[in-house]
Amino acid sequence: MTVRILNGDCRAVVRLLPSNSVHACVCSPPYFRLRDYKMAGQIGLENSPEAYIAELVDLFREIRRVLRDDGSLWINIGDCYAGSGRGGNPAAASSTLLGTLQSQEASMVVRQNWEIGASSRTAAQTERGSRLPAGIQAKAQGDGAIGRAWEPPPGGLKQKDLIGIPWMLAFALRADGWWLRKDNIWAKPNGMPESTRDRSTSAHEYVFHLTKSETYYHGYEDVRLPAAPESVTRLARAMRDRLGAEDGGLVVSGGGYAPDGQPPHAGARKRDRQRGHGRRHAGFNDRWDGMSVAEQRANGAALRSVWWVAPGGFNDEFCTGCRRFYASADVGRLRTEKVERDGRKFTLRYCECGSHQDWLNHFAVMPPEVAAVCILAGVPPGGTVLDPFAGAGTTGLVADRLQRDAILIELNADYAEMAARRISASHPMLTSVELEAVSA
Repeated sequence: MTVRILNGDCRAVVRLLPSNSVHACVCSPPYFRLRDYKMAGQIGLENSPEAYIAELVDLFREIRRVLRDDGSLWINIGDCYAGSGRGGNPAAASSTLLGTLQSQEASMVVRQNWEIGASSRTAAQTERGSRLPAGIQAKAQGDGAIGRAWEPPPGGLKQKDLIGIPWMLAFALRADGWWLRKDNIWAKPNGMPESTRDRSTSAHEYVFHLTKSETYYHGYEDVRLPAAPESVTRLARAMRDRLGAEDGGLVVSGGGYAPDGQPPHAGARKRDRQRGHGRRHAGFNDRWDGMSVAEQRANGAALRSVWWVAPGGFNDEFCTGCRRFYASADVGRLRTEKVERDGRKFTLRYCECGSHQDWLNHFAVMPPEVAAVCILAGVPPGGTVLDPFAGAGTTGLVADRLQRDAILIELNADYAEMAARRISASHPMLTSVELEAVSA
């Protein structure tokens, strides 16, 4: 399969793509006011929610031109709250204009530890002025989450209001001509705890399904689930079975990768189908085990709108100094050193070039299982998926696993190169990865 990675501003690069050329767009735009990537022209730092939504609507209007008439758009996006005006702990809530982000990824990114994570010091302590030892990066500061003084919330919002970013975007896209087909819920069984005590903890994000036309391609059979009666987590297991075990940085677990186009549950192991096979389900499981793959597909459950998937891990490393890439399996062999400064312990990880200060910062990524559902549903085998916010390339990696081509666009040259290395390492003999810098 072929994965093209275009390094440039997605708003300009998309204009260079031919019309009616891709089957689906699967992406997770930068969340509003969560992080400053230190890149000129980045989306996400607009002065108001309305300006942020307008930028995305303009981008997706151009993407609609690039989509085939039977194409679809899948957008993963989280919500956020208007600032409290009091400042405080950015691990719980931080933004220049807006406060808490309603997503586990916000807390995960903001609360990253230094280097490998041996320190218990939080990003909040750093933002309050704590001094770190020389050579130890506070990843939540500088290249990390925004933690400057809060300002009053934008007009029409009260302090602590949930802004409703996902639905603002969904309704704006619908008004712009898209068909709004479904508001899927990515539910996180291990959601990050929050410090708030006057509302429920956020443990979900939206994955909106929109289409270019009234009729469109939908891989209904490809996303059927095993007809197991017992578990709400079967979607995650089915996608893991389809994608395979950890390989080239795609951290999933389960059975082997099925390259022959079978549905995700076709190779399900007997023990997966019979989890909790008590007396009440004994007859059902006996009949299920005796079915052929075709019968299992016909009797499988339709994809539901709530997807229980744990947030994805990301264990690869990329040194921006020497440009070396390390797949997760190779990271463990790197030299480490424990140091103690100002009474606190840290662990440094060294690249083979000798540096421990040039690691590319990790940002939260869309789980492979979530990307797999969108790609299987929206892109036929051999088709092409577009991701205008590629990051570390998870969409391309998953597309390659599922025998689809991909076009990835990434503003940051370091991430574009890391994505290329990561995907190439996954299937070096089977995948063609093209990296191109685009100026427009």
